[in-house]
Amino acid sequence: RRRRAAEERRQIPDEEEGYLSHLIEYLSCLKHFFLCSSPERPVKFLQELKNIQVQEGNGVSLCCQLSRPGFPVLWRKGDDVLSSGEKYQMKQNDSRVELLIRKSLPEDSGTYSCICEDVKTTATIIITGQTFSYCNDPLRFSPELPPFFQEELQSVEAEEGASASLYCELSKLGVPIQWKKNRQPLRNSRKYEMRQDGCFLQLRIRDLRLEDSDRYSCQAGNTETTATVTVTELPPFFKEDLKGVDVEEGGSASLCCEVSKPGVSVQWKKNRLSLRASRKYEMKQDGCFLELNIKNVTPEDSGNYTCQAGAAETTAGLLCWFWKVNRITT
Repeated sequence: RRRRAAEERRQIPDEEEGYLSHLIEYLSCLKHFFLCSSPERPVKFLQELKNIQVQEGNGVSLCCQLSRPGFPVLWRKGDDVLSSGEKYQMKQNDSRVELLIRKSLPEDSGTYSCICEDVKTTATIIITGQTFSYCNDPLRFSPELPPFFQEELQSVEAEEGASASLYCELSKLGVPIQWKKNRQPLRNSRKYEMRQDGCFLQLRIRDLRLEDSDRYSCQAGNTETTATVTVTELPPFFKEDLKGVDVEEGGSASLCCEVSKPGVSVQWKKNRLSLRASRKYEMKQDGCFLELNIKNVTPEDSGNYTCQAGAAETTAGLLCWFWKVNRITT
């Protein structure tokens, strides 16, 4: 009888069993809510990004994990914000965040960051051009052997405003390196970034200008390698167009616009006829900002005014208005 009573107590009706199952699920949800939604628990990275080194042409994956799901993140390479496209793919599954880089190139090497609110995690990606390096050969460390370039610099061509990178590979470590432009030494700066990963050397030139077109060399001891950087000019365009103005007779009018790059030759026109600087017209250029001042405006000055920079142009109208006063005689 005692055994039968114990067995009956262990048997739970289906209805009670379903109730207990729902209760356990409900309590689990409450626990998840208080752990993940409590303002006393700010978001943080449970799993940080890790440094990666891969061979050129392979895909790269950077992964990290947040302490709470549903928070948006921002990806950066250095100071540049990344966005999804042909090059980058960004995924977020619950609290797991991932950045995919397709068909990696040497210029993809750099420091990458994932930012969420006030916290971030950072890692370095190194893209190598070859799987074998002469640096791995112990014989190459012999002091009797002079250094040489296992991989020479290659000439590159890039558009104005972009960045260009020069790469080479040295035969041994511990050799002083000097980068030069047209035989003049270069230093690390905002313009030039110089990196060395073992025997792999890189020079990155930022914010290219036409004057950056030149011969660049990397010198190691008594040997050097040289290549040419060619910067292709982009046609100018107007970042801000002219805007129409209304002005009272006798006053002054200003027409302003902004071109995409400084130093561009421009031509001001009225009704398609070229204007020249004079007492009537004052033309100013401050970097990318252009201005035409028209003094002592009369009704004859009304018309369409154009600023032309190369094949690009912007046009706006000027309207002069005046008060007509009728003399009343008594």
